[in-house]
Amino acid sequence: MSSWQDIDDQVPGGIYLCQVNENVSCGACCGLYNLADSSRETLNRILARRTMLFKTVPRDADAIEAFGRQMEAEVNGNQPFPEFHHCPYLGLVGAEQSRVGCLLHPLADGNNGADFRGLSFYGGLACQAYFCPSCSRSPKLLKDLIRRAATDWYHYGLIITEVDLLCALYDRLRSDGAAGGPALNGGEKCLEAGRNLLELKITWPFQKNPVTDRVNYFFKDNLYAKPAVHYADAAVSGSRHEEIFKNLVTTFDTADQLQQAETMIDNLIDEIAFSTI
Repeated sequence: MSSWQDIDDQVPGGIYLCQVNENVSCGACCGLYNLADSSRETLNRILARRTMLFKTVPRDADAIEAFGRQMEAEVNGNQPFPEFHHCPYLGLVGAEQSRVGCLLHPLADGNNGADFRGLSFYGGLACQAYFCPSCSRSPKLLKDLIRRAATDWYHYGLIITEVDLLCALYDRLRSDGAAGGPALNGGEKCLEAGRNLLELKITWPFQKNPVTDRVNYFFKDNLYAKPAVHYADAAVSGSRHEEIFKNLVTTFDTADQLQQAETMIDNLIDEIAFSTI
């Protein structure tokens, strides 16, 4: 794969996010996580099976479309966002099949350079030209931090597409007057901060339905807006981290939970601040 420096200047926002390295990539714009069960184990099993089955599919339109219908039938139903298409041609790609990617791409195994993306739901042009909102809207510093620290596709895709969450974190970072500058120092503390940010959606303990609440619809039509933060304690009126909590789909049953959550976010912001120069 090309180095980041070769690609960064060619994409909106100056940080390439799609196929990062042999283990890290993002398929969220293709509805990767929009399944009734989006756990890592389930997704990995589905993607591995698709990849194996697609190897036996003749490379002609009828056979490929029949494969797509079969894969769709196996996962349809009870999806968190019914109007958010989950592409049945998502699979595992790369030399070790260690990251998520498109089975129809000309570089995918068995395609011999032929581009079959025109057979997908959105068509070939969208697949070739689309850049998700994270590319242009998410803070460059946080995109760089996440990309450096990521070690697998599952965690990476969940957090890198959380545009509003990343913007809210960055706003708090700057408004709190935390130490730090506009660039990363690249040390172990930097990578540790990035890893903790990558884990945030997986480990956040204040979601009612973690497997579905972690799915993010990030397109601009606002079809599936995130709900307001739920405070069970009527005496609580909000938090300085309100926007962050909203984007983590948060429910607080007690005031103690709110205090715990604020401390968690404060600590994360401090870690990010001290990973910059």
